[in-house]
Amino acid sequence: MTVIDVTKDYPIPLVWPRPAMDLKRVDGIAIHHTVTFFLSPSATVLEELAHIDMIHAYHKSKGWGGFAYHLISFPSGRVYLVVPLTQWGAHVHAENDHLHAVVVAGDFTARAPILAQQQGVAEGIRLIYTTLGRQVSIRPHRAWTATSCPGATWDQWVPGLTELVEEEDNMTPEQMAELKAFIKHQGLQRDKQHRAIEGLVRNQGLQRDKQHETLRELCGDGVFGLGDDDLLRIAKAVVDEQFRRLKD
Repeated sequence: MTVIDVTKDYPIPLVWPRPAMDLKRVDGIAIHHTVTFFLSPSATVLEELAHIDMIHAYHKSKGWGGFAYHLISFPSGRVYLVVPLTQWGAHVHAENDHLHAVVVAGDFTARAPILAQQQGVAEGIRLIYTTLGRQVSIRPHRAWTATSCPGATWDQWVPGLTELVEEEDNMTPEQMAELKAFIKHQGLQRDKQHRAIEGLVRNQGLQRDKQHETLRELCGDGVFGLGDDDLLRIAKAVVDEQFRRLKD
């Protein structure tokens, strides 16, 4: 699996708290989990991008400039580069000037991520190593601050990431070309994504209040914390924008 670069879809100004990163200072990779509802291993690219959209909007509302991590890995095994490795993240307080971040989508308090998702994390780490031209330590978020992130099961899988990273990538150049062609064919450009999402909304006849109800349930189930009114407001605004675009 190759890393899917979507950085152009999530531009973050190179100003505080997200200035340019001095790669010579990077000495570690922080592993996080999102503590959000789970997408299944069969989730589509569009569903994963919508998930990134939600996190990006939420982090903007917190004053962090946008998506806080550099890379995110999903249960499908796909991994996305959301923030350039040449820019600070916003993921560990007072440590963002020397750390890259990979976040694992889901809550790993009670269980470890599946192997495909761990392999996605490893692929993201390989990209970081290639960019830096050297290896750096891989540690859980909790190594730098008082937090449970990336979940109580971290010791079951974070230490094993080093071995996964060192495994030979079995993808041939032909397979890599095939995958890139597939990604291009799927139309990862943002305008095509929006048209596809709008088509789904139109065809399924989903009512706005129904979507709001679903979003409210998700927030109540623990999306970024119980009863997070800020996230619900943002999510509802996203839905309203989709309906406005359809109406126009």
